[in-house]
Amino acid sequence: MAQRFGLSMSGAVCAMCICKLLFSRVAIKAVMIHCAMLGLLVSGATVADSESDNVIDAADALAKDVPGRPLTSAEIYALDSHIFADGARLPDGQGSVEAGHDVYQQQCASCHGGRGEGGRALELVGDRALLLTEFPDKGIGVYWPYAPTLFEYIQRAMPPDNPGLLTNDELYSLIGYLLYLNDLLPENSTLNRHTLADIELPNRDGFVDQFTVSPVELEK
Repeated sequence: MAQRFGLSMSGAVCAMCICKLLFSRVAIKAVMIHCAMLGLLVSGATVADSESDNVIDAADALAKDVPGRPLTSAEIYALDSHIFADGARLPDGQGSVEAGHDVYQQQCASCHGGRGEGGRALELVGDRALLLTEFPDKGIGVYWPYAPTLFEYIQRAMPPDNPGLLTNDELYSLIGYLLYLNDLLPENSTLNRHTLADIELPNRDGFVDQFTVSPVELEK
């Protein structure tokens, strides 16, 4: 029994030694793999850093070659300014309906039609009787709520291929002509920041605040 027990004990000791040896090899291999992966990560980070540096350097180089010039203080002020519904911040200038006809034909008629009836772009003159129908006209005299805001919209957005092209006098003239086409100004009228602010468009009270009016009231 003792001999068998001794043999069993010695076998157990050998098994433990073998296990330790195997586990130590596995551990060493695991450490080696871990170090190799860490090395790849470090090298990858280095490559990424160098690539990002190259991108930044390229962007800096490109920025130096971009055509253009810094904006002047007057240009920055103009970009930040807005014309309000009551006419606040309308610029100085003056235009006539007669002069506005020429501006319209040169800059607007090819898209909006010869007399604002619409074409490739929306109509600027519409039938007020259609406002409450399924397909209402949305001309200035039908749909637009405040006359002064016409100035900023046209100044910033028109003509589409060259917004900001028109001078203040040309804009006042053009708006005067558009209001004349909508039967809101006599043919011999002139327009400036004071007279434009005084014009009340027919649909001024036809808009509601969607955030303060319930959906049921909107449907009425």
